[in-house]
Amino acid sequence: IEVIRGPGATVWGANAVNGVINIITKSAQDTQGTLITAGGGDQDRTITQFRHGVEVGDDLYVRLWGKYRDHNEGLTATGHGHDDWRQGRVGFRADWTPGDGPDSFTMLGQLYDGHEGATIPNQAIATPPFVQTVVSDGLHNGAHILGRWTHLVDDDTSWTSQFYYDRLQRMDAISDVSLDIFDIDIQNQFKVGDDHGITWGVGYRHYGDHFSGPNPFGLSVLDATSEIERVGAFIQDEVKLTDDLSFILGSKFSWNTLSGYEYQPSARLIYTPDETHAVWGAISRAVRTSVTARPDCRCG
Repeated sequence: IEVIRGPGATVWGANAVNGVINIITKSAQDTQGTLITAGGGDQDRTITQFRHGVEVGDDLYVRLWGKYRDHNEGLTATGHGHDDWRQGRVGFRADWTPGDGPDSFTMLGQLYDGHEGATIPNQAIATPPFVQTVVSDGLHNGAHILGRWTHLVDDDTSWTSQFYYDRLQRMDAISDVSLDIFDIDIQNQFKVGDDHGITWGVGYRHYGDHFSGPNPFGLSVLDATSEIERVGAFIQDEVKLTDDLSFILGSKFSWNTLSGYEYQPSARLIYTPDETHAVWGAISRAVRTSVTARPDCRCG
């Protein structure tokens, strides 16, 4: 788990305002064999998962996994809370480095499906008493897939290309939401002399979502269907001033359907007297976009 403190919008883009948490998962080569865990209790009635890693061919490793969780409903002063939920997930990851050469390929994805209960008070209706409490049995499902190609030119130069597609759908008593996200990203790293490390990249992301509600008195959406696009490019130079002092300068330039053109520059000075300590200061501009008001929140 990599924690980047402070604004990181120059490389990571919009909404990287106070910091970035980057979770790097293990290669399929590092998770060979079989792992099975199971547990349960009064609230978490079932917590099970399995993982199996295998070498399929020369330099090709695959990991298959699945998880299932069943969470019991809580108790309220008037009885059962009707907030139980259950979800199952299955997924895979494949890593291939042909001939231990300069190219490596990664493909991963997952499918999930679940059910969740909810008690929704004060929902408007057209007849007296004009409000009611709705006991909802919601459904949610989705899938995503990611592919990445990395090419090492030499010890100081590399190219990385990545695409991502995500599909999400949620249905309950007051809303029906679907979301599609497509993302493609290209980055290049290289050195100029001994003191300059350049990183630059370009990217494109497309959001498409749709909102609707089975109860017209409970939910009103002005723009039920939206298409949002984001295009961006960035460049950053890390200058090594001394063995323990570095200066980082760069900016991201982007355009999106909602707020138009944005720029996000950053200048940072980092002093690392040893391996366990660092002191830094930065002047940065980071942008928050209203895209996050849409249900596109995903971790990873």
